[in-house]
Amino acid sequence: MVSRTQEFRIVDLRKKYIRYGKEKLKRICQEIYQEPVSSWKIQRVIEKRNLYYNPSKTEKLRKKRKRSQIKKRITELQKEQRAGFLVAFDGLTICWNGVKQYILTAIDVYSKIAFARMYPTGSSKNAADFLERIHYLLEGKIENITYDCDVFNRKLIEWLIEYNFRRPHQSLGHLPPINFHYKYHKVLPMYPSSTGN
Repeated sequence: MVSRTQEFRIVDLRKKYIRYGKEKLKRICQEIYQEPVSSWKIQRVIEKRNLYYNPSKTEKLRKKRKRSQIKKRITELQKEQRAGFLVAFDGLTICWNGVKQYILTAIDVYSKIAFARMYPTGSSKNAADFLERIHYLLEGKIENITYDCDVFNRKLIEWLIEYNFRRPHQSLGHLPPINFHYKYHKVLPMYPSSTGN
């Protein structure tokens, strides 16, 4: 059973971190209040209060999942647990005062390390430059690339800070990517001479 105090805390955190899932909220809640709370209780409060980031979209996804539970994608790439095996790329165009800027992002699916860079044009030359930089960052260990143009819809800097330094990742033991790498003494080769201006 969810107590009134727990429900109040969960509602408060959910409103503050509306995009976070129950496992991430569970970890944050336990860190703040120093009390154990189950992900089941968090999910129950989210459903009871309808605290979804996009309620209508959530309902559509729920119905879609029910219809496709039996279906299996034969062409889906099997993920392997190593850095560089699968890197997801995305792009965003920002228009400000009549000027277009193009932002490219990349995330290593295994380690969750993210990289991004802004360019004045969406040319193939700039795309090649970005690919070369992420290739260098991951020490040439890129094996597969995917593209998803609908994922990146937030401000770049805020997103990167939140993603790399604050957001708990389930696949990393609910640690942010930076903490995960420091914990296991994995220092990323940022190479300023290569990734600088």
